[in-house]
Amino acid sequence: MIVTQYKTPGPEAFRGFVEGVQNLEEYLRTNASARLEDAEEQFNESLAADPDFAPSQYYKAIALTHARRAEEAIQILKGINQDDFKTEVLYNLAFAYTKTYTYENVELALEAITDSETLAIEQHRVDLRLLASALKAFVESVFGAFEFKHPDNFVLRQKKYLPAAMTLAESVLSDPELEKLASETRLAVRVEANGAAGIASMYMGLYSASFEESTDDYWKRAQLYYEAALRLHPRNVRVLDDVATLRLMQAARATEENHLDEAKSFAKSARETELQALSYHRHDRFRFYLLTYIYMLLGKWDDAGKAADHILKEPGFHFTEEQLKELKGLIHSRNIRPILDRYSPKQA
Repeated sequence: MIVTQYKTPGPEAFRGFVEGVQNLEEYLRTNASARLEDAEEQFNESLAADPDFAPSQYYKAIALTHARRAEEAIQILKGINQDDFKTEVLYNLAFAYTKTYTYENVELALEAITDSETLAIEQHRVDLRLLASALKAFVESVFGAFEFKHPDNFVLRQKKYLPAAMTLAESVLSDPELEKLASETRLAVRVEANGAAGIASMYMGLYSASFEESTDDYWKRAQLYYEAALRLHPRNVRVLDDVATLRLMQAARATEENHLDEAKSFAKSARETELQALSYHRHDRFRFYLLTYIYMLLGKWDDAGKAADHILKEPGFHFTEEQLKELKGLIHSRNIRPILDRYSPKQA
């Protein structure tokens, strides 16, 4: 989301800012992690010349969120003077909060993105409104999808937020104002909304005991949304991660049902998809975490161990040495039961 107003700084700060934005935009087009690293370096150069230049702070925070360093991004965004671009700051603050994948922060993300959406409406900014609504669908899908080890009623949260995410994403995709947006903004909205609808559908299939339709119906729908997103942005690593997760769920269900050839086919597809995501952007521990599970279902225990070794070497969601030790124990004992318990559908 582009900052619309800012005060021009000195030439060194401005040069670093411009070069950083160019590399960040290239990353968003290609998901090539080297461009993200270049962008952060250039924003750092800009801020070394002018530490108070808010647009460089803002874009550095965006780069950090995509580099899976969301906590750092949150601190920067919370410290920015928001007077000139509060809507955009709240939007990116919501994204950063969500990417920490903790209950408390996803709650804060819902508040921030709702405020961003409201401000965009007040400002008569259709582009910001649709961007905010698409991201809100993503935040809602995350809040309904993950248990977060929180004492609230997770089933009620599923029933509230997953259908809400689906409805909101579909309303964005069908909004007649969408066609009036600039092409890059329109693409960003469509990718985000399709991705959010895919996540909501995928987890409604996983938790189909809580919903009216079958797991297969929801998963077929999720596949269609993911395909639509990847037609628009074939290198989008977030969507590729979600496709790999869907294939892992399908492999887990097939394993539970003793359809072993089918399970192997799904697990191989998951591996190919996740390796594709890693070829674009390796610096995300979730990718190695997911790949570890995929190799375990394939019975490739040495590869699973090697993937697990990379988890804590990369930034991303909270994962402890103790959790890694437990995962390595599962690999050592060749125990896939926790994977099946987590990713097989919960049906009535």
